[in-house]
Amino acid sequence: MEKIALDVVFLSYEDLPAGDPDDNLALAELTEMGLRCKTIDWRGDHSDLVRAKVMVLRSCWNYHKHFEEFCAKLEAFSRQSLLLNPLALVLPNLHKSYLLRLAERGVRICPTYLCKQGEQTDLSTLLKLTSGYDAYIVKPAIGLATSGVAKFRNGQDNSAALIHIETLQKVGDCLVQPYFNAVEGEGEKSLVYINGVFSHCVRKAPFQILAAAGHAGESPSVALPEQLELARLALSTLSETPLYARVDVVRQDGVDYLMELELTEPSLFLAMKDGSAALFARAIADRISSVMD
Repeated sequence: MEKIALDVVFLSYEDLPAGDPDDNLALAELTEMGLRCKTIDWRGDHSDLVRAKVMVLRSCWNYHKHFEEFCAKLEAFSRQSLLLNPLALVLPNLHKSYLLRLAERGVRICPTYLCKQGEQTDLSTLLKLTSGYDAYIVKPAIGLATSGVAKFRNGQDNSAALIHIETLQKVGDCLVQPYFNAVEGEGEKSLVYINGVFSHCVRKAPFQILAAAGHAGESPSVALPEQLELARLALSTLSETPLYARVDVVRQDGVDYLMELELTEPSLFLAMKDGSAALFARAIADRISSVMD
């Protein structure tokens, strides 16, 4: 087999072997720059590659099902290429307990309670955790989209919630968070950053399904000044500037809360902002130049 050398590899997964069409907008821009590009399945056979200068984590949307393998692959990729985002940012971001660390740094997060594997959560504890909320969410600490996520009504579904917590704890930690009904109105907003600079904002649909970017009910939106400041504060806690980041926020009762700081495989919704694909491509090309210098 003839081996090939590449400038840029986008890492995807088996259900999107050609990559997310949204990411492919950036790949097209990179190709126009004369760079050699390819999308590969992160779990696939890469024996035909000599090396890639840069490997960019994109639609690796099954990593939570193969978590240990994923972490090992990231370690291997980072030894042979410039991995973006880098391990120092990605590995701590894979377990959603990072939200608690952000809170310790002064970032206003959605109230988040960690139920550790092996620790029992009884009814009195659950009632205390969810006091004051009509409904709440239970979800895996390692996961994406709506996989393993369930909504429960406070006072009516608590027994079912405890069963769900116990089920999730059989394989790992889980989180309990209040359900903000604002996601059904103003919605959850995704603020997209490229090289640390705000690019655009998208409103996500409630309980958004896992789908290619733009195919799950998203729509262009506007980030409010307070939301931009919350995102700035969250990004300021990082040890280095990420190539890409998505900061998900919700405004509940006039107060903005950070829901996620996505640094691993977030959809960037490039098709929803003119010029953003070119901006992302240029940021990647600049990282290649920094490697070559």
